[in-house]
Amino acid sequence: MKLVNWISTAVLWIASYIVGLFVLFFSLDLIQRLIYVPKEYFFALHNSPLGRIVYFIVIIIAAAAATRLVKFIKTKDKDMAKEEIASSIKKYKAPISICGFLIMYMFITNLTVITNDNIKLYSPINPMGTQYSYTDIVSVNTGVYNKRIPFISDKGQFFYKVKFSDGKEINLMDLGELHNDFQYLDTYEEIEMMDEKIMKMGVSKVSSDKYLHLVDFDQRYIDRFQRILNNK
Repeated sequence: MKLVNWISTAVLWIASYIVGLFVLFFSLDLIQRLIYVPKEYFFALHNSPLGRIVYFIVIIIAAAAATRLVKFIKTKDKDMAKEEIASSIKKYKAPISICGFLIMYMFITNLTVITNDNIKLYSPINPMGTQYSYTDIVSVNTGVYNKRIPFISDKGQFFYKVKFSDGKEINLMDLGELHNDFQYLDTYEEIEMMDEKIMKMGVSKVSSDKYLHLVDFDQRYIDRFQRILNNK
């Protein structure tokens, strides 16, 4: 009976943990859109690698909290466990608050917003953003990564990097969100549309399909990547 109670309690906490993470990221994403994303945007994306690092840190912190909760559940002396938790929170209140604020700040301010007229880049060190027109794009570098670099790239991952006149570079393949008006588009079709627009302006492109065979997607997506690579 104790085993059943423990399992049911553990399942409840795991479910709460997953729901809590979803609510957290959903709330931060909502705040980000309210502050930075205009109504007429095409799509928005979280800049890499900082975006992935922030996700990883949040998940690690949440996992640590969940571990502490499981330990609390298994502890027989609940009163002493509560005192220990309260004491730890009180002791580290300031660093915990600062860390939490920094994580939320980095998540919210780390994005690129793309519209039909311009591309605007935001970052934690530039929360007001830098706006570029499409004529500021000087080159495109696209292809497939052939090895995994933690927080940077995965083997077989397609990339589409745009470089601006000031040297700033972004990867349009980072996690993105399409405007509701464009939800009908097939996966990665927005990248192909962007490529068509950029190439019509005569921007130089460096591309290679050398590692295209490493892409583990359906054939129609591989074909789309091939069209992008060949479009110059």
